[in-house]
Amino acid sequence: MAVLHLDFYKGEDPYSDGDIEERILEIARSGKIQEALSKEEDFAVLYHLSPVRENILSWYPFLPGSRLLEIGAGPGAITGLLCRKLFPGKVISVDLSRRRSEINYLRHRDDENLELYAGNLNDMTFPEKFDYVVLNGVFEYAGSFTEGDRPYLRFLRKCKSFLKPGGILLTAIENRFGLKYFSGAPEDHTGGYMDGLKGYPGQTNVRTFSRAEWEALAEEGGLPYRKFYYPWPDYKFPSELFTEKSLKENASFRTSWSFNPRRIELFPEAEMASDLLREGCYGTFANSFLIEMSDRNLPEDREILYAKMNADRDPRFRIQTLLFAENTDGKERMKWAEKSPLTPEAEPHIRKMAEDRMGGQKELKINLPGRGPIPLRPLQGVSRGKASVFPFLEEKTLGKILGEALDLGNRELVPEYLKGLREMLLEASSAFGKPGGAFREVFGDREALRAYALLSPANIDLTFDNLIPGEREVWVIDCEWVFDFPVPVDFILYRAIRELCLAQPKKLKEEELLSELGITEGDRDLFRSWALFFEQNYVKANSLERWSKAPLPLNLNFAVPRDLSRLSSCLYLDLGQGFREEDLLRAEGSIKGSCLDCSFEIEQPEKVRALRFDPLEGEPCICRLFSEEGSLRGINDSGRVLLDEDEEGKEGDAFLTRDPAYQVLFHGKAPKRLHIHGTVLLKDADWAMETGRLLLRHSIRIGKKLKA
Repeated sequence: MAVLHLDFYKGEDPYSDGDIEERILEIARSGKIQEALSKEEDFAVLYHLSPVRENILSWYPFLPGSRLLEIGAGPGAITGLLCRKLFPGKVISVDLSRRRSEINYLRHRDDENLELYAGNLNDMTFPEKFDYVVLNGVFEYAGSFTEGDRPYLRFLRKCKSFLKPGGILLTAIENRFGLKYFSGAPEDHTGGYMDGLKGYPGQTNVRTFSRAEWEALAEEGGLPYRKFYYPWPDYKFPSELFTEKSLKENASFRTSWSFNPRRIELFPEAEMASDLLREGCYGTFANSFLIEMSDRNLPEDREILYAKMNADRDPRFRIQTLLFAENTDGKERMKWAEKSPLTPEAEPHIRKMAEDRMGGQKELKINLPGRGPIPLRPLQGVSRGKASVFPFLEEKTLGKILGEALDLGNRELVPEYLKGLREMLLEASSAFGKPGGAFREVFGDREALRAYALLSPANIDLTFDNLIPGEREVWVIDCEWVFDFPVPVDFILYRAIRELCLAQPKKLKEEELLSELGITEGDRDLFRSWALFFEQNYVKANSLERWSKAPLPLNLNFAVPRDLSRLSSCLYLDLGQGFREEDLLRAEGSIKGSCLDCSFEIEQPEKVRALRFDPLEGEPCICRLFSEEGSLRGINDSGRVLLDEDEEGKEGDAFLTRDPAYQVLFHGKAPKRLHIHGTVLLKDADWAMETGRLLLRHSIRIGKKLKA
């Protein structure tokens, strides 16, 4: 049984999420955590009780039998994980709050190797030093519970004092320069936008640090040996974890959930992260760090390069994938991948992955452009304890090959590979019809629209990221979802297209690729429903989505109105040689707010054959302009859309391009003085594109729909 010590507790709980902690206490007492996660609405329940929180260290190679000190354990998000990984070693968990310590105790009271202490760590001493000290989201608060001019350095040295020589300090914390803060996420601790980027003005009791700041802090704190890990999307709910080496091999990041209702999106964070990755500077802007620090050299003979955790699933399918490297004399000698269960219930799933084979009545061969038909072979794994171990292939996946081709503008290669995949699956199919009852148990009861070519057994994860071309074969990796009942070939192809488009959102559109391969809109909707049922009801994946909040898109052109007074309105004169830059008149500062008012003096009106007025350049806009000396007619080549008359009987023009223009109509010779006035409403490119789509779809005058 675990033991809870209250000797150092002083009767105050300085950290609390409020009354919800009483509810969390009741949930812990009942033991019905999984049920609560499926029903409760308060985010604090997810934050403190979700098994996904364990991902930050579920992969870490702790030495069993070691002693570990967990500082700021809270309600025990990772305490149970630490007890399991170090058993029969000792885990000491400390937290300032008695209530949180009680929650932790109730959750893990059956762990015989756990002792919990409620109270301030700075008041505590322990008879023995520790092999590990863990700070999971704690260090940033050191300024609130540590005295002195430099509380963070003092607290770091305090943590180091608990370590044995050569012991390891593990700290998970947000990055002050995290990309999400540039994109529009409020600072996690202050709630203000960009507080960390501005250096926490007026804030003394909480803060985070950049990578360079951590380097300096660790050096001064007596921990000169360190290694940075980069959890994506952050350390709280990570799904992947990278090192410097594996960052170089990664091609892109997937869009992640946001749980803050005040999250703004100035730009797509995952897309920008992928761009920074290609620039080689993502580590500086990672949202979070996990930092491994010591006063001695860190072990390098066996290294974990990458970890992927699938904890947001039904317990039967919770697994993790680790990429290992064995080093000799500072050089990598061998790499291998290991898949292991995160729960006892997932052990059969891991064994099955090593045993499963690709299949069909015939050998599968894929026709690769320039190489011809090549056999598909599953990468064979071997069981090692509870894990399955696979050789690591250095060659590029087909997904990466296609990604590089797209970067060079070669989109034509994508449908070629897709057609090769489809031909292979059709050749291997052994039946034609509708999938049966076994299929519907896994993918839902929605019946097929028509008969399809069926493959059995079938690997539904034949995505391009799981195909690696070798010299004489194409290897299939991650054979996690192989079923022995008939599966429609087009459904397997649909999943491959979907994954490819998710990895290349800027360059590929799912609807276009499906159409190119003859997969109809009705088929697409059916396949989406099957995929959704499989994800939500069979695998029970992505439960975090229930708690997510859609970010608020913010266009700075509207948040901070453009200073239109600096723009020039121009009048072009056709003097017999067309409209030329040499023959134009400018009206500086003609627009103030949304009002336009400008006048032009024409010196030789008798020479003017035509006049063109450009109210502004650079952005789409809606204009309603007038002149007493002539009439204005919007030029259709400028992307003009005519607006209906409003309540005052006035018409207007919407321009969908960045170059709005009017023809100035006059009788006889041009006027000596031309006065133009009215209103200009600035728009942006997104508005113009959406309006263009609406026009194309309906072929109608949009009218008042554009005025908002």
